Amino acid sequence: MLEKGFAGEDLLEDGADLLVKIHQETEDYSVLDLLFDFNDGGLMDEDFNQEGAEFADAYYDDTSVFSKKYGSYLQDYSGLDLDLLEGAKEQSYYYIQFSDQNYEKVKGLLDQRYQQFLKFQEN
Repeated sequence: MLEKGFAGEDLLEDGADLLVKIHQETEDYSVLDLLFDFNDGGLMDEDFNQEGAEFADAYYDDTSVFSKKYGSYLQDYSGLDLDLLEGAKEQSYYYIQFSDQNYEKVKGLLDQRYQQFLKFQEN
């Protein structure tokens, strides 16, 4: 969301101090911290700008024309080979380790789907 410039006005204005913390290498503050501190652990349409909301709506809604053609977020996410938290005995959305390696896997998937979304919108 942040790397693509999809953040909504509320986050850019009201969460500006938290965004600075993310970009400071000396701070031990992550995007995951921001998600829980500013967004109570979830994202809503108003957390995105218009372009980001359109992509999220199309990709997260498994009944949309886009997700039926390319795959929905949960479908794709569940197919990724992500590292689990230490001690986790089963694959579950709740036991995924927050790591650079997992981040890159999810980011790669989102980047791919976003490029497909842009082409999909052209047609």
